[in-house]
Amino acid sequence: MKDHGTLFSIYESDSLDKLTDAQYNSFLELMNQLSPRVNTKFEKIFRPYLNDVNILEDKYHYLLLMSLFENADSSVSVVCPWVTKSVIKDEFIENIKNFKAAKKDYNIVFGYKNSKDTLNSDEEIRSIIKKDNQFAYGKNLELEMKQLLHLKEVMGENLIYRPPLHSKALIVDNEYLLIGSHNWLSKQGQKKGDREEMTVIIQDEGMIEYILEKYGIV
Repeated sequence: MKDHGTLFSIYESDSLDKLTDAQYNSFLELMNQLSPRVNTKFEKIFRPYLNDVNILEDKYHYLLLMSLFENADSSVSVVCPWVTKSVIKDEFIENIKNFKAAKKDYNIVFGYKNSKDTLNSDEEIRSIIKKDNQFAYGKNLELEMKQLLHLKEVMGENLIYRPPLHSKALIVDNEYLLIGSHNWLSKQGQKKGDREEMTVIIQDEGMIEYILEKYGIV
């Protein structure tokens, strides 16, 4: 087994991280033969990233976020105060472009400090970055601005600046609401010494509709 396969446990999410996409798909096919429950939408999207009581912790936030480009059926909506190059890399933006090309909706609502700026000009965008990211000076400012402009180019009206925010939420296919402490678009994962993060998953139509309406997500 060690020579020709991969050892992992469905009860230890760390071990699932070691699987390649092909291995993980084989795992889903095998488990589908054994238990129809594993093939439910919830299990497919969330199971690799949850602990034993279905709570999302630390580095699994970023892994889940990236997996949604493949696993979400119709839409992803993210509410996060900060949008930074730590997450908004070229690969991430290209994934959004491909997601939209597949006729799926990707929405981002962001903005930390109260401001009358908009996304209508480079100077206003520069001002937003300076207000929201105190470390964005010099070269970092130009890199942050480059990525935000690229993101705006790809997303258009689906990139919504709505300060002041401190809410952190993720909605998948308008069916699942993830809400907690993690800053989805400014933090990749847990580093040594970082504050712990925790998110819960809610399936409540009323709550999801409220969040979508509150933040102008259509």
